[in-house]
Amino acid sequence: MMVLVLAGCASGGPVTAPDDSPAATPVTKVESAPQANPVERSEPVAPAPGNPNTVFFRRGSAALDDAALAVLRTHAERLRDDPRLVVTLVGHTDHLGSRSFNLAIAEQRTTAVKTKLRELGVPAKQVRQRNYGNEKAAAGCRSEECRARMRRVDFVYPTLRQK
Repeated sequence: MMVLVLAGCASGGPVTAPDDSPAATPVTKVESAPQANPVERSEPVAPAPGNPNTVFFRRGSAALDDAALAVLRTHAERLRDDPRLVVTLVGHTDHLGSRSFNLAIAEQRTTAVKTKLRELGVPAKQVRQRNYGNEKAAAGCRSEECRARMRRVDFVYPTLRQK
């Protein structure tokens, strides 16, 4: 029996929760949530080009790149032009990391976006935050390209009802 346990450890394969646990999923070692400076610049991220309502982030980062700043300037102008308009910043992450880590990084990202919007002249009352972490991640998202699309903050505006 001990030989089997040692052989499993030596294989380097993923460690999984016991089969009788609620969710037998791979356990991944994750460092604590990064303490990113929300307005520092990072290398550009290039998933889903042309999405004007989304800001993307590098893995484990809440830094805003030049593409993100361009999106933020557009939304800041829209919000300043219509003081009645309210946006909800919705933070998402990929599936890597624990639930608490993913919620923490999603919150850091939405906070970075909100902070920059405030610096661009948007009143705090016009910005809301909601963080899902990886709760709304696409099933089967295992490629780096897919994970990059999940590391984002979406700008969600209310749908106006026609009278």
